[in-house]
Amino acid sequence: MAFETEFGNFVTEGNAVSAVMGPAFVSKAFGMNVIRTENFPDNTNTIKVPYSGSFTAEIVLESANYTPSANSEMSDGSATITAEKSVHSFNITVEALRFAQRSADFVRLTNEAAAAHARLFDSKLKALFSGLSQVVTATAGLTKDNLLDARYLVESGMDGGFSGKLAGVIGYKGHNEIRKELTSITASAFSNMELLSLLQLKAPSVNPVGEFAGIEIFPTSGLPTTGGDNVQAVFDPLNCFYAGVDMERGFHVEIHNPRKDNGLTYEVTTYTFFKVVEWRDAAGAAVRSDT
Repeated sequence: MAFETEFGNFVTEGNAVSAVMGPAFVSKAFGMNVIRTENFPDNTNTIKVPYSGSFTAEIVLESANYTPSANSEMSDGSATITAEKSVHSFNITVEALRFAQRSADFVRLTNEAAAAHARLFDSKLKALFSGLSQVVTATAGLTKDNLLDARYLVESGMDGGFSGKLAGVIGYKGHNEIRKELTSITASAFSNMELLSLLQLKAPSVNPVGEFAGIEIFPTSGLPTTGGDNVQAVFDPLNCFYAGVDMERGFHVEIHNPRKDNGLTYEVTTYTFFKVVEWRDAAGAAVRSDT
């Protein structure tokens, strides 16, 4: 046939953009939820976080003198947190703001920048797992016994200072190995709500996906590695790590207007201050298993 009035005969928009925006395949930030934080003051960029020492009593025989020793001395400890600046900057053209308004706007892009800062916070936290002195190493994949051994190390290492809370930051592969183990043990796993919570499929979030043996589980990516193993961690969230953050001044956004010498682009710079440190080594245990 010929001379039909076809789609190409009309003047149309080049592309139709769906109302749906696919997510970025990056990890969800959760670190601020699982450690203790404190605001940096206005007059210094350093926080010293103390922890208490202790005395040890002794038996002294009748008529004997008490001899001072290391048991007599109180010696507190501390960790020092010095602020570091997290920065992100991007340029966006006047054309993008004018003609791509559904996706190119300052609110969306600065929110994405804020998420990048939060992921950097998490990355700094996860990098500290390799420095924990207490270590549990799986023979291959992660098992529930590995988590229980890590729990034991934290509880015994902290003794009476344990807060009663535990967080487990593990890799997706480790999480999957635990799921497989729980489904293969006995039918009791399917009648235990605590175990069932780990078997459910949930979207990544700032909250734990479930709990095992009192350990709130946070699956994630970007863990440090050693010898083909992911370095994960089980720790007391109130006592193992500590962070200084800029809660008072918060998240800073600087927008510079277009100029003839910068290609007529807006320059948007975001920054904030934080620092994550290991506070009490005995309050955490590294857990190594196959990547």
